[in-house]
Amino acid sequence: MNESFQRHWCEPLYDAKAAQLILYGRALGLGHGEAEDVLQETFLALMQMDFAPAKPEHYCVRSFRNRALNHHRRRSLWRRGRRHRKQHRLPRRLRQAGRRRKPSRET
Repeated sequence: MNESFQRHWCEPLYDAKAAQLILYGRALGLGHGEAEDVLQETFLALMQMDFAPAKPEHYCVRSFRNRALNHHRRRSLWRRGRRHRKQHRLPRRLRQAGRRRKPSRET
């Protein structure tokens, strides 16, 4: 390995908090995969910061929570919209009744 490689300030934080944050995401109503996605988004945002915040652990947990809640809201809105469209569709027999029927061939 390269001796001059420097660890980013948030790597030790990831090592210490990743598993706990996934469990926290599950407690907030996310699935395991969704919690991992939110964790990845959170740490990507943290890695783009040049300097560590004053309280990195608190900042990380708050950032994860906000992202998890936003993810949950987006998912709920998408499901609600899908449910709304489904409720306002005509029943299948009425949709089919409105279609033109092909004239039958008389021989």
